[in-house]
Amino acid sequence: MGIEIERRFLIPSSQNRLWGGDSLQIKQYYVDEEIISHLIPNDVDISAIHIWRIRSSQQGCFLTGKGRRIGAKAVELEWKIGQDEFDKIDEEYTLFGIEKTRFLWRGVDGLLWEIDEFEGAHSGLIIAEVELESEDQIVQLPEWLGKEITGDNSWSNWALSRMTKP
Repeated sequence: MGIEIERRFLIPSSQNRLWGGDSLQIKQYYVDEEIISHLIPNDVDISAIHIWRIRSSQQGCFLTGKGRRIGAKAVELEWKIGQDEFDKIDEEYTLFGIEKTRFLWRGVDGLLWEIDEFEGAHSGLIIAEVELESEDQIVQLPEWLGKEITGDNSWSNWALSRMTKP
């Protein structure tokens, strides 16, 4: 099983966009296991998975299973799926989801930051996250970061998707 370790921060919406760089348009939905069970390899232990997500962007479509986050850590499993499979699920079900533009920005310490500018009901919300090798890894924090929300599940994409009607 893969382990994701990340720190997350709010960015004040008044902050000038100092991160720039490449961007992706992301559309993601949170799904019940029954909807995507045919996409999960039979030989994979999914007992630690709590939330299932499908995502579409210019990088392709993916099915991701996430375990409960404890501090900065969570189990994460991911498989590439076809655009046709994503579209079929999108068309057949009414799902909770979010849309956002993700900017990729490299910090002075070489770490890659993902800065998500949310759209729709969450327009104006900006969250930055950086994935780490260990929880105690030293990170040079950009000056434009706001409040740290690492471990605060009320700011997770899943929680945000539940704040609006599908």
